[in-house]
Amino acid sequence: MLTMMAQRYSRYRRMGWIGWGVVALLVAVALPGNARAQGSIFGTVQNANLTNPAVGTLFWVGFLDNTDEEIRIESNTGAGYDGTFWFDDFQNYSTEVAGNPYDYIFTNTVNGQYFRLEKFIPNNSFQEEDVILAAVAGLPRPTGLTARVASLARINLSWNFQAGATYHVYRRATANNSAFRRLDDPAGNLASIGVPDSFFVDATSDGASDYTYVIISQTAGGIFSAHSVEVSALASAPIAPSVSSVTPDSAGTSGGVPVTVRGANFDVAGASITFGGNAASNVVVVSPFVLTCTIPPGVAGFASVVVTNTGSGLASAPLVNGFHYVINGAPTANAGTDVVGVTVGSLVVLDGTGSSDPDLNPLHFHWLQVAGPAVTLSDSTIASPTFTPFVIATFRFRLLVDDGQLLSQPDTVMVQVVNQPPVLAPIGTLSITEGALLSVLITAS
Repeated sequence: MLTMMAQRYSRYRRMGWIGWGVVALLVAVALPGNARAQGSIFGTVQNANLTNPAVGTLFWVGFLDNTDEEIRIESNTGAGYDGTFWFDDFQNYSTEVAGNPYDYIFTNTVNGQYFRLEKFIPNNSFQEEDVILAAVAGLPRPTGLTARVASLARINLSWNFQAGATYHVYRRATANNSAFRRLDDPAGNLASIGVPDSFFVDATSDGASDYTYVIISQTAGGIFSAHSVEVSALASAPIAPSVSSVTPDSAGTSGGVPVTVRGANFDVAGASITFGGNAASNVVVVSPFVLTCTIPPGVAGFASVVVTNTGSGLASAPLVNGFHYVINGAPTANAGTDVVGVTVGSLVVLDGTGSSDPDLNPLHFHWLQVAGPAVTLSDSTIASPTFTPFVIATFRFRLLVDDGQLLSQPDTVMVQVVNQPPVLAPIGTLSITEGALLSVLITAS
C-alpha cells in the first residue's frame, strides 16, 4: 500500500501545492491508522549510484532531541522501508514537539554506504526527506546478539565483539512494537560511548515481561552501525547456566588452588560451584561467562563441575570429568643462584620465586641463615626477603617450602660480601706550591 501511495506521490509532487493536498489525502488513506497523525515523514532512499537498496539490506534508526534514550527502527509499527521509500511518524515518539531536532541514520549493510539526516520536526503534516547514501568508514552490523534470562531480576545479553567498537543497548516490550529505550545509558547521552565489551546485564527486568532487544555499535568518531537483529527473552523463564572449562583443570587433593571457570549465563549477582559435590570457596562471578573460585579438597581422580545461579536456583549440567584431583606431591624449594661480589652496605635480595609445587598448591616459605655472621632477614616467610651486610664475609641461607601438607627438600644459596675498592674523593682543580702538602680523601671498606 505504501508503495502505491509513493508511486502516486511521485506523479503529483510536480503539481505544486495542489499536488501536495492530493498527496496528503493519499498518505492519510494509505498509511496505517497510527501513521496518519500530524508529523509523518517519508522519502526515497538511493545508493550513491542512484539505485535503491534492496529490502533487507537498508536499515535505519531514528531519535529525537539529540539523545538516543528512545529510538525507532524500520521494523517498528508505523515505520518501514519498501525498497524505494522509507517512512516514519514523529508522533510515535513520546517526546515529539515541533521545532525540536531529529536524527535518522541510514545504513546499507551490503555496500556500507551511510547517511545521517539531521533536521527539526516540522509543523506540517507530511514531510518529504529523500536520502542519498555515501561511503563512510563505519562498522558492520553487529552479529551474534543473544539474550539469556539468568534470574527474574537479570537478563544476560551477549554479542560478537568487534575491535574498535562500543555498543548501545536498547529494549522494548515485545507485545508493543513501539520505540526502544536505551539501557546502558537511560538518559541517552550521545557522548556516552556505550558498552566497550561483548556483554551487558539487564538488571531492570520485572520478572514477568517478554522483552525484545537490539544493539547498535559505534566508532570512536560517533558513526553508528546498522542495528542488530532483534532478539527476545521472557523474563519469567530463567534458564540454567552452562560450564565449558576449568583452568587449571588439575590440582592436588588438598585443594586450595585458585581456578577460572568458563561457561555461559552465570548470574553476576551470585553463583555457587561444586567439584565432585564439594563446594568451592571464594566464588566471584566476573561476568556472565567467567567466574573464579578456590577448589575444595577432593579425592584422587576426576570430578564433575556444577555451577548453580543463586537467584534462580538453577544448576548447570555437570561438566563431567571437568577437574582432575591428583595425589599430592611434595613441592620443590629453589633458593636461587649464588650471589658473588656484593659490597658492604649493599642491599641483598634472596630469591625463592623459582620454587614450585606439582599440584599448583600455594607455597609457604621458610628461610634460615646457616653460615656467616648473624644478620636479620626482612621477613623469613616470604619468597624474596632482604638483608644488608656490614662485614666482609660469606653467608649461606637455607630455604624450605611446604604446600600445607608436604615439606620440600632444602635448598641453599651463598652470598659473598667482598672488600670495596678504595674510592678517591673528587679534588677538582687546585693551585699549590711545589713541595707543599696536598691532602686527599680516600675511603675503603
